[in-house]
Amino acid sequence: MRLVQCFCLSTAALWLSFANPLPLESPFAISLATAQTTSTPASRTQADRLFEQGTQQYEAGQFQAAIASLEQAVAAYQSLGDRAEEGATLNTIGLIYGNLGEYTQALNYYQQALSAAEEVGGVIEQSITLNNLGLVSSTLGEHTQALNYYQQALSITREVGDRTGEGITLNNIGLAHSNLEEYAQALNHYQQALSITREVGDRAGESITLNNIGLAHDRLGEYAQALNDYQQALSITRQVGDRVNEGTILNNIGLTYRNAGQYQSALNHYQQALSIIREVGDRTMEGMNLASIAHLFVLQNQVEPAIDHYQQSVTVREAIRADLQIFSPAQQQAFVERIARDYRAFADLLHQEGRAAEAQEVLQLLEAQ
Repeated sequence: MRLVQCFCLSTAALWLSFANPLPLESPFAISLATAQTTSTPASRTQADRLFEQGTQQYEAGQFQAAIASLEQAVAAYQSLGDRAEEGATLNTIGLIYGNLGEYTQALNYYQQALSAAEEVGGVIEQSITLNNLGLVSSTLGEHTQALNYYQQALSITREVGDRTGEGITLNNIGLAHSNLEEYAQALNHYQQALSITREVGDRAGESITLNNIGLAHDRLGEYAQALNDYQQALSITRQVGDRVNEGTILNNIGLTYRNAGQYQSALNHYQQALSIIREVGDRTMEGMNLASIAHLFVLQNQVEPAIDHYQQSVTVREAIRADLQIFSPAQQQAFVERIARDYRAFADLLHQEGRAAEAQEVLQLLEAQ
């Protein structure tokens, strides 16, 4: 049986001008190796082929085809009596449903994967799946439930001495407390996670955790401390060449300067972030960053630059929506909900400037399917 792969890092989105923490862990497909069995080679080969086909389809963005292949793989592993591989496949299907925004389905498959991992005694697999359950629960706003899952995962990582998994889970617990506006508890868990990332030499994880610590300090109004945390995070991202997270951290620095009333410094960092975001081709972040710049101009009563940046943001986001037509209605609706505040702020500004017809056009975009 091959080892479970490590958790991957991901960058969370920044909605409007407000930054969200960077989760140190995303839902991750557990990939278990083919075990030695007494089943017929043809049956084993077919099951593994379906699993590989499904994962390749997922990586190519062919989500529905991937689900179909993986469902067949589940059935094949069930016929072989291989609960470990069945659980790995169920976890992967949960990942795909999560990416599609179909969170109820994701939870269902993760629960099945957890049952399989518990049955075969796969403690690392249990920890990963519990983290995935927590992340989906948090996405649904069920932060207390997410904490319950994370605490179970934390117990497991500590029992087996998985320091990397422990650090990831502590970071996720910090995220949940932050979402509950329990910033002191968030900071406590982030600091524990930070110590572990340094212990195991995880520079990327250290940077992300410092970013999250900075966000917690920002929300507590401790802007000087937040900027210090961000600068440490920024230095590391540049050392490791992580341009994606560099852009995110620069955006967060801009947010803190804005909150502190230092608008020119905020604009400078937003613009640095925008340059990197465009370089790496992250259109979602680009739309959010442009809206943040627009809001900054509104705060300074600079109407025309604000309108210009809001319009650029809308243009980018409408292009994203066009691409989302291939995804599920749930995922499309989730995207609309995330952009709605910016669109309404733009419409309000246009109304104030006597441009009612244009304002109505912006609002109608939210109603368009």
